[in-house]
Amino acid sequence: MDAVPKTKEPAYFNQFPILEAHLTFIYQQVDELLCLRAIREDYSSMHNSLVFAVKKPHSNKLCFVIDIWKVNVCIYDDYHSFMDVHQCLNRLGG
Repeated sequence: MDAVPKTKEPAYFNQFPILEAHLTFIYQQVDELLCLRAIREDYSSMHNSLVFAVKKPHSNKLCFVIDIWKVNVCIYDDYHSFMDVHQCLNRLGG
């Protein structure tokens, strides 16, 4: 399902520089999300989201972050794109 924009203005933002040490991790996370179909490549879209990695507190592990709030501001809310509990149960067992 595609988002419905509020305006014709693009929500496009320049990606800020990513630390070289984080690049491999970010590419792995993006590849995993593409395989899961949680995100998709779209070279014709007027919108983009910034991505980066932050170090988890009290650990050397990284956390992948997609900054989608700027895109969310530009689209209408869609409260009906997810199934409710009854729809889920009906789909599972009838």
